[in-house]
Amino acid sequence: MKIKLLDLLKLSVNPKRLHPVRLSDKAATNGVLCTSRCESCENSFATLFMWANAYDTQIMKWRDMLIVYNPKNRILHFPWGREPTPRELSKIYKTFADDGMLGNDYIYNVPPGYQLRYPEAEKYFSFGTEEEDADYIYPVEKLIELTGSRLRKKRNHIKRFLAAYPDFRVEEITPKNAKIAHEFMKRIDEDMDLPLEKAAIDRGMKYFKELDLCGIILYATKSDIASVAVMSPICNKVYDVHFEKSDKRFEGAIQYMVKAEAEFIRDMGGEYMNREQDMGDENLRHAKRSLDPIRMYERQRAFPKR
Repeated sequence: MKIKLLDLLKLSVNPKRLHPVRLSDKAATNGVLCTSRCESCENSFATLFMWANAYDTQIMKWRDMLIVYNPKNRILHFPWGREPTPRELSKIYKTFADDGMLGNDYIYNVPPGYQLRYPEAEKYFSFGTEEEDADYIYPVEKLIELTGSRLRKKRNHIKRFLAAYPDFRVEEITPKNAKIAHEFMKRIDEDMDLPLEKAAIDRGMKYFKELDLCGIILYATKSDIASVAVMSPICNKVYDVHFEKSDKRFEGAIQYMVKAEAEFIRDMGGEYMNREQDMGDENLRHAKRSLDPIRMYERQRAFPKR
């Protein structure tokens, strides 16, 4: 049977088909994502789009998968959608490597247990994890109730916040107050050197509705904002907290905000909160561990065998 040239092109991995992430890619990307049910904070169109300018992210459809490439850091992500077979994954990696497009000898964001589901993967890759790559996952009910000795300090901080600010309130972010939330986050970060995150926040707030983002504003007083959080659903009733900014002048606001986020997620029908990676930052690591995660999403790196 003769194979047409067009069919061959569809079967081959052609990086020239990569294009920058566009808002118009949302429907197709979500269509691919709904087949994978992945809890990774990076496997969402909102994350992809918000950080796309920061990393010059490019994507392309290949078969029934989406290939994600970070040209700024020359990193190839594990494809989204149907899990590729190890042979397909090796083919994708080899194409990018042969074209000189990779600055690292691994594929990033491989889902946990991939090699267990595909034992033949050991012929093509070795696998490893980095502690800084793992997402922290929490059940929202636990963050609402704050039961257990490990969360005692959180309860005490919240009590102090409630005592100091009895007129506090929580508002959902809407088109009417989105600008206020955005200005607060910019003010909190104005003395911090976070240009990439600033760009992501700016893009997210500009396209808040289009990206299906949601969030809350915590007021300590009638006019004083203590904290802002921006979130979105991933899958399996998991919500990702993309950004969380707090004014440290309001004692206990940080701790109360986590509880308020959990209540908001529960009311939206969610059951788990993904608070993303700690990126190797010891302060972040301590803060995330202190909330007692139920599990870690331990994304892997696949290193090709020579």
